[in-house]
Amino acid sequence: SSTADDLSLRVSEAGDGPDAVRQTLAFAQALSEATAATAASGR
Repeated sequence: SSTADDLSLRVSEAGDGPDAVRQTLAFAQALSEATAATAASGR
């Protein structure tokens, strides 16, 4: 079973660089799509 928990990631372009920001946004999108697909399939 799984539960819905919030996940927070903090990055900044100034501190971590633009690549880190892009990678974090891509990860967030992939995670959102994966969890939406899991929810839609009833898993």
